[in-house]
Amino acid sequence: MPRTLPALPKPMLCTLVANSFDDPDWIFEPKLDGLRVLCRFDGKRVALISRNDKEQNFQFPEIVEGLQKSLKKAAIVDGEIVCLDDRGQSSFRALQQRFHITDAAEVRRRRKAFPAYIYLFDILYFDGEDVRSQPLEKRKKILKRAVKWNDRIRYTDGVAGRGTKLLNDICRRGGEGIVGKRVTSAYADGRSESWVKIKCSSRQEFVIGGFTDPQRSRVGLGALLVGYYDDGKFAYAGKVGTGFNRESLLDLRAQLDEIEQQQSPFETGPRPPGGLRVHWVKPQLVAEIAFGEWTQNDILRQPRFEGLRMDKKAKQVRRERAKSVAPAKRAKEKRKTTKGKGTSRSSVAAPPSARVQFTHTDRVVFPDAGYTKGDVIDFYLRVADKLLPHLRDRPVTLERLPEGVKEGSPHFWQKNTPGYYPSWIPRTRQPTDTGKPVDYVLINDAESLMWLVNQNVMTFHTWFSRVKAPDRPDFVLFDIDPHQSTFTSAVAVAKVCHEILSDEEKVESFIKTTGKSGLHVMVPWRSKGGYDEARPWAEKVAARVAETAPKIATVERMIAKRGNRVYVDAMQNAKGKHSVPPYVLRATPAATVSMPLEWKELTAKLSPKQFDLKTAVKRIERMKKDPLLVLTGAKR
Repeated sequence: MPRTLPALPKPMLCTLVANSFDDPDWIFEPKLDGLRVLCRFDGKRVALISRNDKEQNFQFPEIVEGLQKSLKKAAIVDGEIVCLDDRGQSSFRALQQRFHITDAAEVRRRRKAFPAYIYLFDILYFDGEDVRSQPLEKRKKILKRAVKWNDRIRYTDGVAGRGTKLLNDICRRGGEGIVGKRVTSAYADGRSESWVKIKCSSRQEFVIGGFTDPQRSRVGLGALLVGYYDDGKFAYAGKVGTGFNRESLLDLRAQLDEIEQQQSPFETGPRPPGGLRVHWVKPQLVAEIAFGEWTQNDILRQPRFEGLRMDKKAKQVRRERAKSVAPAKRAKEKRKTTKGKGTSRSSVAAPPSARVQFTHTDRVVFPDAGYTKGDVIDFYLRVADKLLPHLRDRPVTLERLPEGVKEGSPHFWQKNTPGYYPSWIPRTRQPTDTGKPVDYVLINDAESLMWLVNQNVMTFHTWFSRVKAPDRPDFVLFDIDPHQSTFTSAVAVAKVCHEILSDEEKVESFIKTTGKSGLHVMVPWRSKGGYDEARPWAEKVAARVAETAPKIATVERMIAKRGNRVYVDAMQNAKGKHSVPPYVLRATPAATVSMPLEWKELTAKLSPKQFDLKTAVKRIERMKKDPLLVLTGAKR
């Protein structure tokens, strides 16, 4: 009888890095130029499922037949289907001849002309046991004994520790590159830094957004206009005019004519060409493109068409940006630069689940303070219980620093959730004034929180309201911003705000540091109405503060007119605006934290820098209860 198997997860994907490296904790395998599939065998039937969840059984019957004979028991295995060229190298051009055939006779003909093989490299499930949480080296042993190997069904051999030599050998033979895998890594959904790929030459998928008419003796089309998705917008990347033959030109033109549209689909990036010879198409077809490099204007140099890819959705195509330093090298740099300030350990506490893997924990992300990525991970693990109630069910904007808090390093804000994020992390679609909705991430559990922290999210910024009532805030916020003034003045202005709220408005208020130079005074919103009622009330209170203490406080929005006065900002109380919740780390050189305070602690001796990654977590763990929990809508 067929055995009941779990639903297929998303395949584990590699992170692109620029440099090869040697590390005894890693194994290195040849990178294959084929079709990635998860193979599901219930004891009776095999299903080959591509990355975009399409079954490929019809196109590759010899692989199905081979796996049905080779798999000893019910299993889910991971592998790559390839066709080989005359040198025995995997060839995407040859595989193209097998992809989208729908005629059975043609499948049989091409099966003989372009025989397919599958290289298996991982196993997720075997004989009733889910083995994804097992380390890679143990899963490899299970895979070896789960399959009767033959010429059609091949095992992917790896080299332990020596990535540099393997890459050099493969590039010399004209191969595509290598894949490195941490031997202790569990199998995780989606992209992970525990698996990396290093390429011999630049090559990736792009989405076709248009084409030009052919000239002279050319048939079909002149060049493809291609792009990729950047933060949800379709970005132009250049023209591709080589790599075609007559058959592919005519086939492409036929497919593109069916999806032609009047307007350009490109929304950002360099300006694409125009004119009567240009045709626009719906961005649906994905092409594999080899190229020399990117120009300074973000255009592909010397691009070459390799074929269409049917195994990847257009919306998932991003520009691949290689990490500048390989994992092993980062660890060495950390040991040279830490100077004893951070924890300097190579491991942290265990992740909250097998779906989360911590990577590059030795990399220094706060060079001034000497703290590593492992320190950041450890911080969020230890404060998660206090932080999660302030994140839960609220749209979150992510502040990401891929290389840490270093001068000149990339630093960006992310609202739209990328397509490669795991499906188990929830999203919420919210409308915007532009008419284009935004898919915000929701952080409702430690698993989602820690997956994002491992993706180099440093700080989380939340809405004042929750998804069940997006138009009604849970609290009103007064941002006490000293700017060119002093923190001592900010403390004085916060006290005035507290007195007015207590004595005149008869409401209880709460105080915390922002983690940077200012303070947040916060009041639970208990009145009727939503943002349209909360904001005018907050502006009235802010004006009273400025009126009461005109020498040190102002509600003037223009910075040049504030002088040395502290700005009392009530303008953030609006739908779609966000603020930093308590217990989050800030992207400052000193690794400071937004920290709740008691009003009695608000004195001239207080400094926003006294709560950093180390001192804050000790204070948070001593707290018997969260003084700001009432701001989440919870009852006291």
